[in-house]
Amino acid sequence: MFTFHNSRCGNFTQVAEIVSKNALKTYLGVTALATPVGQVGDEFSIVIESNPLVEFVEIPAEWAKICYSQVICGAIRGACKFWLYHLLQNAL
Repeated sequence: MFTFHNSRCGNFTQVAEIVSKNALKTYLGVTALATPVGQVGDEFSIVIESNPLVEFVEIPAEWAKICYSQVICGAIRGACKFWLYHLLQNAL
């Protein structure tokens, strides 16, 4: 049974925590660590220890340079855009 916490995040720190602990766990089965990058609280680094896309996706040799893990960044960006947050993201 799923429970839904129906309250809005009060700030971007809460958004980063919800994405790293709940959303990634729900959709990818992993949790991540959200750490603030700047002093203002509007910039975070979300680190995933084990990327399930690396473990379960096979890429043909001719497409070896493709960065398919950008899908995770795009999903986070799309979700935050839905909540009216505009993001810049990078996958390292």
